[in-house]
Amino acid sequence: MNLIGSVAITIAIAISGLHGGHYTYVDGSANSYEVTPTSVQYIPIKPENSSSGTYDGGEERTVAIDSTTFSSLDSLFTDAIKDTSSHIKNRIKGSGMILYFDDGMEKSIVLKSGSQSKNNLEQVLSLLIKS
Repeated sequence: MNLIGSVAITIAIAISGLHGGHYTYVDGSANSYEVTPTSVQYIPIKPENSSSGTYDGGEERTVAIDSTTFSSLDSLFTDAIKDTSSHIKNRIKGSGMILYFDDGMEKSIVLKSGSQSKNNLEQVLSLLIKS
């Protein structure tokens, strides 16, 4: 491979993130966040779909993000994926779930309630959506 091809691949990885440039995060209340290199979309759970029948996650919202913000989010997701001490086998109420692509395959991990990885992700995503 020549230098230009190598640089192009490096730039593509940096822009798209290590895991395909797209993450879906489902928080402890079943609200979803779709994260791409250019936006974060918040998709709230509605009462008719919540386990209590009354919880309402609010209004759907999409926020534009820049490459620096995406890079920070990508690092948070990568850290959570690598932090196997925060993973649990099955999704239970209060846990978080990350869906991502790795080597062309969709994968998922479940973060236990109260784990630092889960708390970090939810804090940052919540702040982004409220900004």
